[in-house]
Amino acid sequence: MVVDGKPGFTQESFEAIKKEAENHSIYCNLVIDEMCIRQQVEIDSQKNVHGYINMGAEHCYDSDDIPLAKNALVFLAVGINGYWKMPLAYFLIDGLGGKERANLLKEAINLLHDTGAKLQSITFDGANVNTRMCTELGANFNYEN
Repeated sequence: MVVDGKPGFTQESFEAIKKEAENHSIYCNLVIDEMCIRQQVEIDSQKNVHGYINMGAEHCYDSDDIPLAKNALVFLAVGINGYWKMPLAYFLIDGLGGKERANLLKEAINLLHDTGAKLQSITFDGANVNTRMCTELGANFNYEN
């Protein structure tokens, strides 16, 4: 199987999980992390330009003033009843709000559900934008004594 490695959801990853889920129950955790990347523009041998924000094939950028990507937002499935990790998606971003992250998380959950895998938990750091993502999904962090 060949993976093209382009930003967005990686269909090959979901197909691999689905194939395994046909043989036995798969329980997994979904990890979401954002990491800094070097801001740099490159042109490959096919004259494709890389380095700008990129949310995957389903998004089109027609503007000449697309910002450089500062971060990569990564979605990773980790096996609970097996020893495996599978990158599900990555997005090259320059900041992404809670609502947009919530939409991406819902899409990742739906795609993972379609494989037959059983998602048990979601892990992410305590960044404010992740708290806003949870609030967008209905979480309430207002604790009363």
